Amino acid sequence: MRQIYVACILYSNTLIKLPIPGEIVQGGFEPGSCCAYKDFGVLDFERGSLWDFLGSSATDRSATFLCPSDDGVFTAPDGGTRKEMYLRPRNFSYCFNCEMRGPLRPDTKEAAKPPPSGIRPTDITRPDRKILIIEIEQEDRLDFDYVSFAGTPTINSATPGFRFNFTHRHLGKGNQCFADGHVEMMPPIAYQLPWYAGSDAYEYLDLFHNPDR
Repeated sequence: MRQIYVACILYSNTLIKLPIPGEIVQGGFEPGSCCAYKDFGVLDFERGSLWDFLGSSATDRSATFLCPSDDGVFTAPDGGTRKEMYLRPRNFSYCFNCEMRGPLRPDTKEAAKPPPSGIRPTDITRPDRKILIIEIEQEDRLDFDYVSFAGTPTINSATPGFRFNFTHRHLGKGNQCFADGHVEMMPPIAYQLPWYAGSDAYEYLDLFHNPDR
C-alpha cells in the first residue's frame, strides 16, 4: 500500500496532479484517468500513466495492488449469520478516494463525472486525517465512492449483499493509507452514515473538509 502512495507522489511531482482513478467506460479507458480496465473489477496493468511509476512489469504491479490475504472471497450479513459469497473476478484490493477525480458533484455528492479535473496534493485539507487509498472489501472500479455505494441516499438501490466498503479481512480491520503517507489498521467505516461534518465517513473521506477533531 505504501508503494502505491509513493507512486502517487512521484506521479504528482511529474504531472502536477495526483492520479485520477477512472470509471469503467467503453474500451476500458476513461480519457484523463491514470489506468484502464479489462473488465468490471479487472485492472489492466499494461495500460495507464500510473504504471510508469509503479513496478517494471504487469506482474509486479498486480502483486502490489492485491493484498496477500485477499482471495476474492468476502463475507456479507445474512440475517443473523455470515455467509461467503463470490462475485465477478477482481484483481485488486486497494482503490483510490473518488475525490481524487475532483470535487464531488454538488447535486448528488457522488464522484465527479467525466472529464475529471483531478486534484493536487496541496488541495487536500489535513492530509493526516484524510484517507487517500482504501483497502476495500469488494469493488469493481478504482474510484471508491462512499455516497454512491454505501451512503444513506443510495443504499436501498445498491445490490443486496454487495460490500463496496472498507474491508475487515484483517481480524475485523483493514489497512487504510492517509494523504500524508501513514497507514493505519482500522475497523471499517459503517454503512449509511450521513455526509456532513461529524460523520466518520465525511471526516475521513472528504478531502477538502477541515475537521474539528
